[in-house]
Amino acid sequence: MVVQRKLPVNFLSKDIALFKNELIKEIVEVKSRKINWALLNSHTQVLLFQSKKKSKEQSQTQFQKISINDLFQIVVKRNISVIKLDCALVTDGWSKGYFHWMLDVLPRLLKLKVEQPTTKVLLPIGFWSGYYKDCLMIIGYREEDFIFFKSKYVFSKSLYYTGHVLLTGNYNEESINKLRTIFLKSITDIDSEKGKHIYISRNKTSRRRLVNEDELFPILESFGIQIIYAEELTFEEQIRLFSKVSILIGVHGAGLTNMLFMAPNTKVLELRFENDTINNCYFSLASALNINYYYCLGSSQNSDLYIKENNFRDILNEIMSI
Repeated sequence: MVVQRKLPVNFLSKDIALFKNELIKEIVEVKSRKINWALLNSHTQVLLFQSKKKSKEQSQTQFQKISINDLFQIVVKRNISVIKLDCALVTDGWSKGYFHWMLDVLPRLLKLKVEQPTTKVLLPIGFWSGYYKDCLMIIGYREEDFIFFKSKYVFSKSLYYTGHVLLTGNYNEESINKLRTIFLKSITDIDSEKGKHIYISRNKTSRRRLVNEDELFPILESFGIQIIYAEELTFEEQIRLFSKVSILIGVHGAGLTNMLFMAPNTKVLELRFENDTINNCYFSLASALNINYYYCLGSSQNSDLYIKENNFRDILNEIMSI
């Protein structure tokens, strides 16, 4: 599959290196596979015996190599459960993160419903709570659809490993838009109070904060942009709020995942690190959702971001004027 993505609305030619690898991209779907007598750890990584050469498939999925001695220690300590039913695996070591849960795990579950509709899903018990559970219920899963485990290790007699629909940061447009539709149908009054302008603050997190955020707040307020902290909202409140947003602004981070709930032809401004040619997952997501993508570059201060006031104001003027 070849994906073609349009340039950011405010693209400058000097920034081509940031986006050139994402504009036209051939993406290979990661195929699912069946594994007999699979051993998994608590991060739902499939454990493999040491081999001299790591296969391409292993590098693309959540596999971890172990030795015969490691296996012996696991068996001796007996902190292991055995599952004799056929089951499927959709999580990995990254799945607890909001972005990875929403855009890696949930598309895999939608795919599984089509490919293996009667197969139970092997799921760490921690995912049957909070917004994880909310998501699972919304997309049509119930408690009886899962096999939960609490052990440090699990042996599965027959494991159906569902690879990512596409490698992380790339999206199957049909799948991601289907997911958006399912979430929006789960709420009421979706058509009321449209046109909200939102800035998501990361200053309650430990990294990728906007270090001069206090200096930019007056600029945001002058444009009538509401400042929010996504972690203070329930999952339902986030769906409801972002379904009404026409302009979303935020530093590169999980909060921008909420553009999933925004309508096509709305606008997203990502505040991102200059010279970062790798982290284009939100640029790609905006393209898949048909959302107009803008960017503002800043300098790195340790793991945080500094944005120049004049640049920020100029880009907001451009966004508001179109």
